[in-house]
Amino acid sequence: MKQNKFSIIIPVYNAEKYISKSIQSVQNQTYSNYELILIDDCSTDRSVSQIQNFQNLTLLENTEKLYAGGSRNRGILAATGDYILFLDADDCLASCDVLEKLNAIISGKSPDIVYTGFQTTGSREITFLPDKENCTKEFRLAKNKYINVCSEVWNRSFLLQSQILFPVGTFYEDVIFTFLGIEKSTSYEIADFVSHIYVSGREGSTTTKYQFRQPLDTVKCIENLCLLKQIVSPENLPFLEARIKEQRERLVVRLDRVLRQEGFDV
Repeated sequence: MKQNKFSIIIPVYNAEKYISKSIQSVQNQTYSNYELILIDDCSTDRSVSQIQNFQNLTLLENTEKLYAGGSRNRGILAATGDYILFLDADDCLASCDVLEKLNAIISGKSPDIVYTGFQTTGSREITFLPDKENCTKEFRLAKNKYINVCSEVWNRSFLLQSQILFPVGTFYEDVIFTFLGIEKSTSYEIADFVSHIYVSGREGSTTTKYQFRQPLDTVKCIENLCLLKQIVSPENLPFLEARIKEQRERLVVRLDRVLRQEGFDV
């Protein structure tokens, strides 16, 4: 069996309370052929010093704030693995044999994407597992409401050859990256187990801290989706339109939420 190399990429911003646990979940893996790349996005807490307590990893430090998308792009370009996994700084691999099980699924097949399961803790309790029905291109492009880039394992050569990177300096970067990556993919495998634990609604996280940016960046997300019209295959345009409609509806929800938080009765 081929021992594929995995690149685990973690963008970090003010995650001193969580990053050690995330790193440990990677370094506790029974599978050893991996590299761990962390990108600090100008943290103002002790995140960097926490990371420096560990060995056998690569730490890149942004000189200007790039947000998660730009930080992940740095990780993609620095990676040397066959496959890329993304984790958030407060995420953990769900068990010590995640990479071992993924390698068994990938070996001999070289898919563009491996769909994995996840579990959320915190403000939402969700367990999602991939299956034949929810891994079709239509479902993933137009119907999947759990848009989480950590729930896919990506063939690095496919990403580079297809020139798939994240939008920089904006939230909801996962939406654009996953849509384009799935749309351009021609093969996938299913890993029907929970690969990572995701913390929802963490106090101080990027999406909870910058509430007023959420509607603004939703508009930017819609703009970026509209730009994909020029490169998406005609048969997939209805899926793109469905995703644009979804983001338009979320714009209203996010704007109303922010206005209420500011004390306006809407």
